[in-house]
Amino acid sequence: NLLNTDLHILLGGETGAGKGSWLWAILRNLAPLIRTGRARLWVIDPKGGMEFSAGQRMFHRFADNEHDALNLLTEYVDTLDATKLRLGREGIRTATPSTETPLEVLIVDELAALTAYGSREVVRAVEPLLSKALTQYRAVLGRVIAATQEPTKEAVPMRGLFPTKIALR
Repeated sequence: NLLNTDLHILLGGETGAGKGSWLWAILRNLAPLIRTGRARLWVIDPKGGMEFSAGQRMFHRFADNEHDALNLLTEYVDTLDATKLRLGREGIRTATPSTETPLEVLIVDELAALTAYGSREVVRAVEPLLSKALTQYRAVLGRVIAATQEPTKEAVPMRGLFPTKIALR
């Protein structure tokens, strides 16, 4: 349950192993929250949108290339930093999903395209942003779900920050 845990998920598996199906299944389970505005999806699909472009209408933000992905990830972190500051000043330690403070779900397909195989500028900027997203936003409803063909520490340096790892074929 993405609401009641600090669940961040890393899916690893070769091409055709079902990573996309897992991601779409998670999105389907979030549909009631998305419909009511209690969840927002921030989706990165660096393969030109081949996996997720069909769902763009339900996404809060969508990026289909590495440079737009970096901008989206920066906005995601800035948004959750502002939420963290706002809730802290209001004395709220743990948020409950609402339209004012929705569950903010970052979905990243082909994670290694941003953490290992992208341009040097993107790779260098993504690691600290994603690491921050994985360590600081549980209480303010930030969640990260990512998929990669190569879940090695070299390709995904922040791999250890994902408490849930699912190995597919």
